[in-house]
Amino acid sequence: AGAAGPPKVWLSVAGRNCYSSEERGFLGSHAISADTNPIVAPKKFLPSPECERECLAHNGCTGFVMQDTDLTRPSCWLRSTMNLRHCPEDEDFIVFLDPAVYPPTVETWLAYTGVSCLSPGGATLITPGADNLVPLGASLPVCEARCRAEKGCEGIMWSHEADSETRAKAQTCWLLKDVKLRLCERSEASAKYQVHIADSGAQAPPAGGGGGGGGGG
Repeated sequence: AGAAGPPKVWLSVAGRNCYSSEERGFLGSHAISADTNPIVAPKKFLPSPECERECLAHNGCTGFVMQDTDLTRPSCWLRSTMNLRHCPEDEDFIVFLDPAVYPPTVETWLAYTGVSCLSPGGATLITPGADNLVPLGASLPVCEARCRAEKGCEGIMWSHEADSETRAKAQTCWLLKDVKLRLCERSEASAKYQVHIADSGAQAPPAGGGGGGGGGG
């Protein structure tokens, strides 16, 4: 009970899958959890609280990979080492890296989970009311690519809709500027959102919401 503390911040890379296999060898990472036996992590939110907790509790875990499209299949793979240069592109996967271990690169975004910046003062939309900048149901890689292409875009807010039918019809991506993370909302109502900042500058994470929203599970 009580207000939740600041969320764990991850470096995220959408559209990559880091793994290794006997047939293909090293493809960007060494596994902690066997790829044939993923951790049970319900994907109501990404990254799932279960996956985060497993990585933080596991000695040697420096990040994890989650699969985003088959929402009927739980998937969370813990990783001990990762090298993005060797991770193949795959739009169905998202890589989360511990920023205490990995330096930011041009590919990485600073990801704050369970945060909404649509509250007053949190951020300004690049073009207020112009939802057509990003198609409905946009995946995280598409959302990030639109931000990189849009002048003045500092980051994105993305909504993880666990139901694929809902996602296809919903606005899932907002392009942001003038982001002030301290003023963004973190509560139970914002649990499905994540804010990604393109410039990994030192911005303080938002404080816990006063409504006492705990983690999922």
